[in-house]
Amino acid sequence: MGRSRKRVPSDATAAAPDPKKWVDPRAKKAAGGGKRAPAVQKIAIDELRFEWDGSSVDHDYSGSWDWDLEPKETADLLALLSSLRALTWREIKEQKFNSKHSTRQLHHSQDVSTLCKEAQDRLTDIGRGDQEALFRLRHGNLIRVWGVLEGPVLRLLWFDRLHEVCPTES
Repeated sequence: MGRSRKRVPSDATAAAPDPKKWVDPRAKKAAGGGKRAPAVQKIAIDELRFEWDGSSVDHDYSGSWDWDLEPKETADLLALLSSLRALTWREIKEQKFNSKHSTRQLHHSQDVSTLCKEAQDRLTDIGRGDQEALFRLRHGNLIRVWGVLEGPVLRLLWFDRLHEVCPTES
């Protein structure tokens, strides 16, 4: 005996998605409406080489973490990215720095809820409001480079020259 299958008619009147808004197809909106979608990592990246991409850079933001770089800032950024490209993600995550009181990770994931309100609002403005965490690279004492980690690729967002995106973390 064969089972009959119900055909579900396609909704030709459904609104087309906004082409300007980026939606992470891997994450599903959590039930409950207001919760952020969990970041879904489909592949283990620790043994993969670091990659970066500049196509997601937030060029429209104007403020202390914009991309209006001085020549020295550009050189420092390129030196940082170049130094990381030969490393695996495990090696990057294991890098430490010593402060007066403790040893901490140099580069790490940061929960969006801990970012300043302006950064959280900006993520929503650029269609990335569903992100649960960003990844940040530390360069020197103040500079942070923020991005979205998608597989082994860090999609750059902001150049935080004054440590203002998340001022309470180290």
